Amino acid sequence: MALNPALFTLLGIYNGPWTPISGTTGGPGNDLITVGSILNLVVFGNGGNDYIDSRAAGVVNVLNGGADSDQIFGGSGVNTINGGPGNDYIEGGGGADILNGGPGIDTLSYESAEPVRGTSTGVTVTLNASGGGTVSGGANVGVDVITGGFENIVGSNFDDTLTGNTGNNILIGLAGNDFLFGREGDDTLVGGAGADTFTGGVGIDTADYSTSPGGVNVDLSTASGSGSDAQGDTFSTIENVTGSAFSDVITGDTGNNVLRGLVGADTLNGGAGNDVLDARIDRPLPTTPADGNNVLDGGTGDDLFFVNRERPATLGMNPGSDEIRGGEGIDTIQFDGTNVEADMLAGKIHLLYSAFPTIEFSTMKFEENLIGSNELTVTEGIGRGDILVGDHGDNRLTGRFGPDVLTGNGGADTFVYLKVDDSYFDNATNQDRNDTIEDFSSSQGDKIDLSAIDAIAGNANANDAFTYIGSAGFSAAGQVRYAGGQMEANINADLGADMQISVDQLVAADFIL
Repeated sequence: MALNPALFTLLGIYNGPWTPISGTTGGPGNDLITVGSILNLVVFGNGGNDYIDSRAAGVVNVLNGGADSDQIFGGSGVNTINGGPGNDYIEGGGGADILNGGPGIDTLSYESAEPVRGTSTGVTVTLNASGGGTVSGGANVGVDVITGGFENIVGSNFDDTLTGNTGNNILIGLAGNDFLFGREGDDTLVGGAGADTFTGGVGIDTADYSTSPGGVNVDLSTASGSGSDAQGDTFSTIENVTGSAFSDVITGDTGNNVLRGLVGADTLNGGAGNDVLDARIDRPLPTTPADGNNVLDGGTGDDLFFVNRERPATLGMNPGSDEIRGGEGIDTIQFDGTNVEADMLAGKIHLLYSAFPTIEFSTMKFEENLIGSNELTVTEGIGRGDILVGDHGDNRLTGRFGPDVLTGNGGADTFVYLKVDDSYFDNATNQDRNDTIEDFSSSQGDKIDLSAIDAIAGNANANDAFTYIGSAGFSAAGQVRYAGGQMEANINADLGADMQISVDQLVAADFIL
């Protein structure tokens, strides 16, 4: 049974293509070396990501990988396998093998092991501190000597017991009712099919269902799972869960959890604690079903939400809409191209973005902050510049502090400014912090709203209105002018520009002063 290709991605192992060669010494490319001889041979993969297969040979072989990511499979004889540098995947096969992962993040595999006769018992593999360890069980597994250099384990398709060490391990049970024990370190446990027992141990540990053939229901608060690969699973000291490429329901516990939905119409409920609820895709998946509408419920605590609807076109996905419930606490939402309904009935919301993304919203509802339909607002800017893109309705876009790029698209859009330093040129640091409005259209009814800004600083009147003076130079405080593609405003007696916005066209009727 071939290993799911997505597991090689998780393990960081190269998985093809390779070029078949004759002989037993590879070159600098990605070579496929097949050993079928009855003679005892020494094989060298050398450079490149090589695939060395001696499963058809029943003799003693020495198999050496190269400097890159190799897959090496021994036969039924007594093999010595050295992975060398790089992230290697090593399976000894039958016989009493000597296995050495070497430098890199290496995986020890028993995917072809047969069960102990008359039982469903697979293999028991335990790693020690140096990445060596012991193995027992499996009808076709010899007494292997695992000398060191391994970080990850792949079990058989039967009932395995896999135990990591003090490092960060990936333990993959495949089919069967497996026991996975991460011990120390931040471990990733993949149970596969069967009723599996996940014990993370010390560290921040993750139950991973990214290769499940169907949706899963995982509840850390009850330590139980159901559906597809999660059916019958139990959990102890697991902090994080990664769902499948289908519709999942994932619930955290009272601790701090990271819950990842991946593709599908997922429901993520963090529960108590400071949680991260992530509805993005950032890992290749084995299937490409249509994306769905996610529900993210932070519960109590200070939560962080990630949402992403910008998918590569080759995936053929249909973006959906996400519903986010912040609950109590101070919640943060990071968007990257998404349709969102956000319901923050208690607590505060912060909108943050990764480096210079494009944010596209159709509807946002923040009942606590009284921000109505078709408004795009950064409630607390982070000073690095945001890109806000409206839909074809009448949007209100507020970038706040930082050099923002604002695009209203169709409709009568309003670009709102609350302070002069929301958009300005910093003479003290010679830094351009002014906004750019890319598609301002007087004919569509677009407006620049400066009404919240006190036009004359230090005046007894708390909120003076600006006066538009066309392209003329400043002659008094409280004036707005437009010339050379720049809107400028002055609020004090120095008659300099305290505020600047880059925009293609403006007339007096374009302002709310």
